[in-house]
Amino acid sequence: MTKPNRLPPPPPLARTGKTFLLVNLFGVPALSFIARLMGLGADFGGVPQFSMMVFFIALGVGVIGYNAWLTWRGKRAAGWAPAVIGMAIWTLACALTLFFFRAFSPISLALAYGGLY
Repeated sequence: MTKPNRLPPPPPLARTGKTFLLVNLFGVPALSFIARLMGLGADFGGVPQFSMMVFFIALGVGVIGYNAWLTWRGKRAAGWAPAVIGMAIWTLACALTLFFFRAFSPISLALAYGGLY
């Protein structure tokens, strides 16, 4: 006897994919820009660097966690569809970018090193 699925049915993959795309194209670079401004303000205000580093890493882990949750929700809706595989690869790229370069995503890394902020 199997246990019934207690989770509500996920929304369609199209809605989850749109949310994923909007968050990663607009939300994450905006969050990165705001975090950079907060870092500059914290330097001016004399906040210890360690506390700001912990704050930035927590923001990055939150972004990766939200991406992973959207990927899981898309997998529940459509299985391993090509869009879900792309979401998973992008989430992995965000995790590697945070680990190696201390940026929230490859887009925010490109914006930062491209001189836009």
